[in-house]
Amino acid sequence: MEAMPKWADKWVQIGLSTEKSDLDEAILYAHKAYELAGQPKPKLSIKVDSPLAAHYAGVIGYLIISNFPDSVQDSVLDSVRASVRASVLDSVPASVGSDSLQKLLQDSFNNYYLSNIYSGFPAFATFFRDICGIEIDRLDILEKLSTIPGWTWWHSDVFVVSQKPCLLKLDNEGRLHSENTPAIQYRDGWSLYYWHGVTVPENWIMDKGSIDPVTALTWENVEQRRCAAEIIGWDKVLSQLNPTVIDTDSDPMIGQLLEVDLPDSGAEKFLKVLCGTGRHFCLPVPPEMKTAMQASAWTYGLDDQINNYIVEVRT
Repeated sequence: MEAMPKWADKWVQIGLSTEKSDLDEAILYAHKAYELAGQPKPKLSIKVDSPLAAHYAGVIGYLIISNFPDSVQDSVLDSVRASVRASVLDSVPASVGSDSLQKLLQDSFNNYYLSNIYSGFPAFATFFRDICGIEIDRLDILEKLSTIPGWTWWHSDVFVVSQKPCLLKLDNEGRLHSENTPAIQYRDGWSLYYWHGVTVPENWIMDKGSIDPVTALTWENVEQRRCAAEIIGWDKVLSQLNPTVIDTDSDPMIGQLLEVDLPDSGAEKFLKVLCGTGRHFCLPVPPEMKTAMQASAWTYGLDDQINNYIVEVRT
């Protein structure tokens, strides 16, 4: 069992990989999976650069097969590949109809056709094969489909495989996060933005000055609302309210303990402190804090050592 932590780390790194995939090899193993399931290999196997493109290409590929003879399928599909993200509807002939496309896209989302090979079982099974020496027949198919591609889209007539992301950033707790770039970006440019594990609008990361402090008070999603406040700084958010001063320490670097009612969240406490740079910051603190000194000590992980907490140097 000593090997398990290293094995787990290995598979975590596989999941976080941003290396470019050999999608031709992924398609080869996907066809083996169809054969193993007793199904003929799909008529179309499509390679794309992102899960978003995989979703559109899968649905459009199905429409192509359903509406066009074999003699023209390749030429139509080439057009789809060239513009599947930027102008996907323009690449589909009018005879297909955008209403049909939208319905299929919605059905696809509703039925979870877009899916990745879940890596939990392959990680578990390969441990017993490679570490314990137990033979497991045909595990290589599942292993390869878990390690080579990014997302995959499966259908009896169409298989779509996408590349892994080219950029993936996490915070210290392993949550998707980036303060000035996408947290995930794919090779066709499709990007997702996260703040400590919470998805946020692109402009909140790429154009922080566009966030109005009122947004952090009125945004419908409470988790995203907190993200907006953290991104622009709680001091700017609290400036829109009328906080109650609970306690003021004689040392401005210890600061003031404030309480304020946040919309849909209730009473919250903050420590307003003077930084060594001369700027003021507001930091969220637990509701049980009663003094600025106690709150300041808590920010340093010294909440149980309040009597021994003396600020001598602040960096």
